[in-house]
Amino acid sequence: MELINFTHNDICMFTKNFSEKRCLGNPGAFGQVYKGRNKGKNHANCPKKVAVKVSKTKSSYLQKMWKDKTVKIADFGLATKNGEKMSFFHDRRFGIFNANDDETAQEKFDVFCFGNLIRELVLLERERWIPTKCPRILLANDCIANNPEDRPTMNQVVSKLKVLLTKWTMM
Repeated sequence: MELINFTHNDICMFTKNFSEKRCLGNPGAFGQVYKGRNKGKNHANCPKKVAVKVSKTKSSYLQKMWKDKTVKIADFGLATKNGEKMSFFHDRRFGIFNANDDETAQEKFDVFCFGNLIRELVLLERERWIPTKCPRILLANDCIANNPEDRPTMNQVVSKLKVLLTKWTMM
């Protein structure tokens, strides 16, 4: 499935400028979740209901992404809940909201999130990507592959991490 990009103005329109009435709550330390409704003609092919996660993070890299107004829908595609198609935002600037009941999509999305976490930890939030042969980064790249089918399962990720840990402790 192709990723759909939304502008900040689109998100504001979907959430009625992050209205308190649209706030679903604050499920954790990372920020609030808003529900939204796509009524615009610009995105006629995308789901009518969307969810937006806004994070409290102060990361300079994530703040830059916010200023660039880069938002994308989680690339695992559409999920079905109560017979209705839904989609969920993955917003690199602000974290993730995910309310998907489908375990396969959930795992692929979790692997994607974990891959982003590995990259951010290893790269220490460097703003410029430098190609590398670092095994941890290569694993992270596998986890964030554009096509969810190309991502490893979490069991495969754990196995690879165990191998990397064994090699590292033997040095």
